[in-house]
Amino acid sequence: AVTEAGGAPINNLSVRAWGYVSNAEAGHADTDASGLYTITYLAAGDYRVSTCAECRGQNYLDEYYNHVVDVSLAARVPVTAARTTGGINFALQSGGIISGFVYDAGGAGLANMNVNVEGGGHRQCTAADGGYALTRLPSGSYKVWSSGGDCGGDPRYIAQFWRNVLSADAATPITLTTTIRRVTGITFALQLGGSITGVVTIEGAGPLAGAEIVVNTQNGNWTRTDASGVYTATAIPSGVYRVLAQSPGYIGEYYNNRLAEGQA
Repeated sequence: AVTEAGGAPINNLSVRAWGYVSNAEAGHADTDASGLYTITYLAAGDYRVSTCAECRGQNYLDEYYNHVVDVSLAARVPVTAARTTGGINFALQSGGIISGFVYDAGGAGLANMNVNVEGGGHRQCTAADGGYALTRLPSGSYKVWSSGGDCGGDPRYIAQFWRNVLSADAATPITLTTTIRRVTGITFALQLGGSITGVVTIEGAGPLAGAEIVVNTQNGNWTRTDASGVYTATAIPSGVYRVLAQSPGYIGEYYNNRLAEGQA
């Protein structure tokens, strides 16, 4: 069965079995109203068993049997032919939540913007009104940032950490504990950045497609050239920067025909 830490059953939560050696998914089942589940049609062998709250959009902290988070520590669950292995139970903690809004400089909500936790593992795209909620967060200290890009939002907006800073080092941490499970009002007001554009060519030949362009902003803006060798690096804060073009098989070069960063 799958229950909350206090013992209440959790309905419609996915439980998955993974081959102990192969780590391939072998089967899954959803819990019923009593929190019970049965994964059927498993071949005889050993398995790891885990919950998947995200699979059904539920805000619980997933674990492997027997009450561990690290897959390498998961208990071996043996299955024999024509028999049911019982007692593979889970008691899940509710996940922490960090929520807020992403606005533009004029206070309008920005849809389809990334909201991320520094270090990865948790990401949300903002809704039409700019709202977001990062869920399934364990207790801990988090630095949260927002930008355009992967969610389909306007990539010209400069990535920003809470509160209104451009780097993780300067960001204000947000703390979740066993008693503080939700923090609201983590709001961003994003600014449109500038852009740098140009062309990368092969000396004595044509354009170089797929070259990496790195602009030395605080967060290291980068992009690649298209089939015509053209690039546009966006979301760049006001300032003076060095721009590096590099590609496998070629000598990297800074603008303007400089080979060393100190000369750029």
